[in-house]
Amino acid sequence: MYVNGFILIGTGMGSVVFGQFSYNFLNSSNIAPLNGYYLGTPELEDIALQVPVLMKWLSLMYLAIGLIGASMVAPVIIKNRRAEN
Repeated sequence: MYVNGFILIGTGMGSVVFGQFSYNFLNSSNIAPLNGYYLGTPELEDIALQVPVLMKWLSLMYLAIGLIGASMVAPVIIKNRRAEN
């Protein structure tokens, strides 16, 4: 019963944490876009060029979280398999 609540909290907090990280990583100077786009000036183009680097960092973070989750579940799976035999 409580597991569903933790899953929902994790889903909501994930968007808050990773959204703030992405925004601060890309636009820490709070530069406003021109007409809704981050193109036109060298500062805005630097923000746009940092997006591939951001994707690499986010993928490493998601991988780390996935590995931590898998390592937390692995002992339970191993114990259940031993109990079956």
